[in-house]
Amino acid sequence: MNGVQIAGGVVAAVVILVGALTSRSSVKSAVGPRERAFVRRVCAATWTLIAAFVLTAWYVPSPANWVVAAGFVVGIPWAVYRWTTQRQLIRELDLRETHAREHADAARSARTT
Repeated sequence: MNGVQIAGGVVAAVVILVGALTSRSSVKSAVGPRERAFVRRVCAATWTLIAAFVLTAWYVPSPANWVVAAGFVVGIPWAVYRWTTQRQLIRELDLRETHAREHADAARSARTT
């Protein structure tokens, strides 16, 4: 192994470690069980897409892997935007359901007293 391969391996290890910590942090910061499940699915999908991109870059010949790279550069930001919006909607829905439940419980306890 030469120095470039060792440096590449170190960089890849650091990127994987940072990605794993980011995924863990995202799951921990999820508010409810619905949002947590959604974040887990998104993290799994993102890791799958990244692995597919890396494998494609390695094994597909040169002109075709540029098309895949262009799709990745356009597709990932679009997917992140869409998933972020969807996560915000899930969080808002959970918040509204929690408030509705609290309001119903307060009305029920006010009626019984």
